[in-house]
Amino acid sequence: MFIQVFSIIVDNVIKVWRLFPYAAESLSPMMSFYCSQTPLHMCIMTGKLGVAFHEHASATYAVVVYNISSKGIFLCLIGTFSFRDVE
Repeated sequence: MFIQVFSIIVDNVIKVWRLFPYAAESLSPMMSFYCSQTPLHMCIMTGKLGVAFHEHASATYAVVVYNISSKGIFLCLIGTFSFRDVE
């Protein structure tokens, strides 16, 4: 049995690690992937990793759900919102 741990560092690479709590070599890399934008939020679901992005320049928001077992994208939602001045 192992535990999955997720980390992100300054260079926008999300890493998925396997953690074996009772082994001598307890931490081993499972997968990693590069994101073109800095993730705003991350959420762990059963077998999936949800990542939210926001690009301030174009007011674009994106939510990507990665399937960890198949190492692919499960779902991708992108939305652009425009804000108007309210008088």
